[in-house]
Amino acid sequence: MVVGTALLLCGNDDSLGAGLLTNRVAGYLGDISYSLYLWHFPVVVAAHAIWGSDRVIVALGSAAVMLALSALSYRYVETPARHSSWLRSWERHEPAPMRRQALVGAAIAAALVVAVAWQANPVRTLVLAERTFPISRVATAEPFSDTTSLAAAVTSGLSGSVRDVIPAADDLSQAQLSVEMDDCTNDAAVTTLRVCSYPGSGRSYALVGDSVALAWAPAVRAAIPNDADLTVIGIASSSPWTTTHGATFSRAGFPAQCDRARELLLTELERRHPDVVLVSSAAGEFPLQLGASSLDDAWRDGAITTLTRLTKAGSTPIVLGCPPTVRDPRLCLNRLTQARGCTSKVDRVYERKAKAEHAAAQAVGVAMIDVRTWMCAGSTCPLTVGHYLTRTDTTHVTAAFAAALGPVLRQELVKEGQP
Repeated sequence: MVVGTALLLCGNDDSLGAGLLTNRVAGYLGDISYSLYLWHFPVVVAAHAIWGSDRVIVALGSAAVMLALSALSYRYVETPARHSSWLRSWERHEPAPMRRQALVGAAIAAALVVAVAWQANPVRTLVLAERTFPISRVATAEPFSDTTSLAAAVTSGLSGSVRDVIPAADDLSQAQLSVEMDDCTNDAAVTTLRVCSYPGSGRSYALVGDSVALAWAPAVRAAIPNDADLTVIGIASSSPWTTTHGATFSRAGFPAQCDRARELLLTELERRHPDVVLVSSAAGEFPLQLGASSLDDAWRDGAITTLTRLTKAGSTPIVLGCPPTVRDPRLCLNRLTQARGCTSKVDRVYERKAKAEHAAAQAVGVAMIDVRTWMCAGSTCPLTVGHYLTRTDTTHVTAAFAAALGPVLRQELVKEGQP
């Protein structure tokens, strides 16, 4: 920028390329440049909030709106202001006494301090997503009784309304995840597993996998019998399927740590040998497999290895599907479009992962519970289903929505002979 400014100052009308700056269009853009400076940011922010910023048409439309607003404000605000006799009346008077200037300066400084303090105050007005105010986990108000009522709720969610939803849009944050996400998650570098146990005298169940699996915990607790024994174990960002994978960008050695943590998990399940093991994992881990010539085959074979090992240990494993990846509600929710701007399409990665898991379940002879219809109508996935906001982010279901799915999950388990 400094070099460019220096070249402009050193140049003249005869310099090479001077026509790029001396033509009438460039001159007019220079005239309205201050108005462009004032208008560009609010236009970009509004366009991003309403339509997103990843489309060319949005960028082009934003540029056109900026130019139009800048031209209007230059013509009807800036030019009249520059020629205003009232604003230039100070030129006809003697400078104000030093004392008055000091008072005016102090008043302006005080106003700035108040403005900064007000911005720092965690007020919820017009906020849609996590900010700086404290948030509590909300409870389920009304569960879905069956798949029919759930399907109707998914369809109604396409309207995108966030009125009277649970959790409220202003309360949407990671605080709305299941309590197991805090209490039962292990880092991949763990050497001793943290295990959550809900003792009971009836059949024994386990929910295992990554953080996406643990987000299902409220649904599992609501679905199994009241006297059931439940164990919950999670490994953050590590799938339970026996395939080397992981977010290699997180830290050096993460894939190897993930493999070791999975071995600890499977060994613990072999020791406990629960009657039923619900296994789930995030779609985002599918493309992170390392050294696989075919991601689909590696995921299928890894799932077969894990499911077979659990079966040999005396448990009945059930593959519990994961939610399709959606747009982050903390970024796409706004007052104008509400949740309509957060509607997403089922992507190819999710479909490939689900197909590989179906193949693995069939090969081992165990069940897979496909959850796609619980939150998507065909390939379209709304952010709201019935009275519930379904996600805290792109992948995790809210605890309230998960608990509301308890009766639906119970039906699926009964269909598979469990409980």
